[in-house]
Amino acid sequence: MGILATTKVAMDILGIDIQLMADFLKIGGLVIAIIGLYNLPSFGEFDWKEKIKDLFVINHDGVSLYHHSFSEVPSSPDQDLVAGGVIGIKTLLAEMTASPQKLQVIDHQDVKIFFEYGRFVICAIICQEELKTIRFKLQEFITEFEALYSEILQSWKGDVGIFQPTKFLINKVFI
Repeated sequence: MGILATTKVAMDILGIDIQLMADFLKIGGLVIAIIGLYNLPSFGEFDWKEKIKDLFVINHDGVSLYHHSFSEVPSSPDQDLVAGGVIGIKTLLAEMTASPQKLQVIDHQDVKIFFEYGRFVICAIICQEELKTIRFKLQEFITEFEALYSEILQSWKGDVGIFQPTKFLINKVFI
């Protein structure tokens, strides 16, 4: 419509008003195209699976409930040390900043640690890049984890072996 309305024949038949409408349609089309391109995900989002290293599920007291390594060569971090460290960093930053906001990400050069908070647990995922897909998958995981184990988490007595079926949930959400 925009290009057709700029022809001499169209202007002779319909007048100058059609020319103005055609110009507005061209500008509107350009604006829509720019907005569409702006909202496209970055190319890094396409290989998000390769950017994830480790996932930790930690209760609010700092006990590691489950750990999964996505690397082919697992780094085998001490789960309890990581869990305690995460809770310690979270508590320290909350005290230092006196902010009610929860820690969302730790950025250490080429490694990012995302945090997602549930009612009973905190999930920390270690990855190479801050990607929206990873954040979304982490939110999906914690929602499903807490739904699956809600009764157990309410009266949990310390047996971490009960969380071993979590590997199937990880395969469902991340793989």
